Amino acid sequence: MKTYSDHENVNILTALLAAHGIKDVIVCPGSRNAPLAHNFEVCPALKVHPVTDERSAGFYALGMALHTQDPVAVCVTSGTALLNLYPAVAEAYYRHAPLVIISADRPAAWIGQLDGQTLPQQGALGCFVRTSVTLPEPHNAEEHWYVNRLINEALAGLRRADALPVHINVPLSEPLYHFTVPALPDERTILERHEGGSALPRQLTADLATATHPLLVIGQTGMAIPQQLIDHLARHMALLYEPLSADGQQSIPEDNIDQLICPDQIDLILYAGDCLVNKRMRHLLRQCTKAQVWGLGYGDATPDPTMHLRAWYPTDNLIEALHDISTCPTAADRHFITEWNRSVECRRRQDDDVSTAQPAALAVSWLETRLNAYPVRKRQETTAEPCGLVTSADKTLSPSARHTTTNNELSQEEHTPWETLHGCAVHYANSTAVRLGLRFAHHYIYVNRGVNGIEGCMSTAAGASLAASRTDTDVYLVIGDLSFFYDANALWNTELTGNLHILLLNNGGGAIFNRFKGLEGSPARERTVMACHCATAQGLCESYGIRYLHADSPDDLTDALWHQFATRGERPVVLEVSLPL
Repeated sequence: MKTYSDHENVNILTALLAAHGIKDVIVCPGSRNAPLAHNFEVCPALKVHPVTDERSAGFYALGMALHTQDPVAVCVTSGTALLNLYPAVAEAYYRHAPLVIISADRPAAWIGQLDGQTLPQQGALGCFVRTSVTLPEPHNAEEHWYVNRLINEALAGLRRADALPVHINVPLSEPLYHFTVPALPDERTILERHEGGSALPRQLTADLATATHPLLVIGQTGMAIPQQLIDHLARHMALLYEPLSADGQQSIPEDNIDQLICPDQIDLILYAGDCLVNKRMRHLLRQCTKAQVWGLGYGDATPDPTMHLRAWYPTDNLIEALHDISTCPTAADRHFITEWNRSVECRRRQDDDVSTAQPAALAVSWLETRLNAYPVRKRQETTAEPCGLVTSADKTLSPSARHTTTNNELSQEEHTPWETLHGCAVHYANSTAVRLGLRFAHHYIYVNRGVNGIEGCMSTAAGASLAASRTDTDVYLVIGDLSFFYDANALWNTELTGNLHILLLNNGGGAIFNRFKGLEGSPARERTVMACHCATAQGLCESYGIRYLHADSPDDLTDALWHQFATRGERPVVLEVSLPL
């Protein structure tokens, strides 16, 4: 018979996590959080995923939350364990990811009294959580009601479109390891109801009706905007977007963006979603001083990346809002729209014709070619022989378009957020990797652009692979060497399976810093700024039981990408490509 902790606040929390629909809990080892870990393990509604390193655990939870679009909890012990979650919580904050941070704590009487593993934990995650509550240890019905209320208030907002992390701190007195309660309490559950949908502001529709040179900019989104909707919008206005927001190739290569936009010509800008990777694009938007600028996004925050924001339209459903915009009458100059789309296609072809002589570009280009063949292999239901290139029809018909060819509705209802390649989700790490993704990916990609740090990129993909394994979905990650070794403990996990494929571009340092003029003569350039090194992943992979492949020539790369790398084994695979810096 399964029994639960003798700590009443732990039992109330466990019951309410299940009642609020939370299914996955990342649990890190520790003593003070053992009652929590025990409860989560024996509760049939919760699935526990052990992760040893808290720095990695937070990003595991982020990856799962982004791919399932559901809240995910992460539980740590007391002391600095909580602080190790800080980078992941900050990234989740800017990605609107619903993480529930659960920290065990010492009783308040022992904080600051030279007791082990103690520090002030209430509010320790600062402004990066929507709320932070500390649960008392109840001794009567009123205190029990108070614990219930605090937890409900923290969990109620997790289903909002503008969801943010929340922190629940759980002080626990000794003894810790008594588990004699036969069942969880029947707890009152307070749920927020969201009707969803809202009419476009009348002023926005009026501005659309009079703008002759409108520009829609789409930043990072939590799931892919269907290509059919993108195509429909492109008939009515100029579009700028990246693979971080939509299926299909980015609207304009970075090197050509300043040849496309005439800032004085644009009279209306609609900025939807979050950040853009393209720095030139951001700078050019700030030069559009004559444009009326509307922002569309989640919540009440009003970011102004263009520096000319005039109005903000909060929405619970960005795709629905874009669909409504696509049906609005506009006064767009037809010659402007036609020339814009023609120029975009022309510059795309120019970028496709650029030589991939650089080894990193060659590796990513070939991987993306392999991924373009992925849907064909899945449809044929065979992996006996590597597939050739997809036909031009297969390449241009995006998964979302395939999904909607029998349904003329511009709808996202059945669009699984991470199966944009029919059973394949693709992650890119920050720095050089994501810029290669912008150039070669013709599909939606995942990348931690909330804060843009290199930490946690591999852990995010690893967490996503745990969620994706439930639907037999493969997860691919393209990552540079510094990001890989910085987050090496992402691979320290026995739950990881062969659905995780990692392409490691190892050029012995931070190659992106080669692009920065002025560093050439600095004595700090190679040793400090670029962090040059001679490390390889082979020994690390052997230690963690990861399948390891290596390529240092085009022939090796071809064989690995088209045969071994795409083959699913029992454990993840790392293909390390050695590159000149």
